[in-house]
Amino acid sequence: TLLIVNAKHDKGGIEFKACEGFPKDSFPVLLNVTVAPDPIKPGKDLTFSISGSVKDFDIPIGTYLHILFIPSSGYFESLDVDICSDTQCPIKAGTVYSTTQTVTVPKNLPPNYSIMVYEMVFAPDATIPYTCAIATIGS
Repeated sequence: TLLIVNAKHDKGGIEFKACEGFPKDSFPVLLNVTVAPDPIKPGKDLTFSISGSVKDFDIPIGTYLHILFIPSSGYFESLDVDICSDTQCPIKAGTVYSTTQTVTVPKNLPPNYSIMVYEMVFAPDATIPYTCAIATIGS
């Protein structure tokens, strides 16, 4: 079970913070994430600008970027992108990776929800993402 730190959405914009709740010494690196437009409108397009790097190891082939809209019950998985289709993998340790992705916000998204953006290899035994950021919208 993931426990996460929530970022607050206010008139200053949506702020993404580090994901927490992982085993000691295995916290994923914070991704830099911004979204436009802000405020987010259900059923409309939302563009994510995402960048980050991992300094301790190369990011391997098979790594995907995931963007999740998470209401208080359940989740909507909006996007899975093979990051190796954007850039050559493996991505060497310390190399900054960036991408811009546009998704359609779920139409039935409630007023209070979180958005989680993370990179993780698609493998049955994978449990901890390499990079991660989360924001909470609403109370």
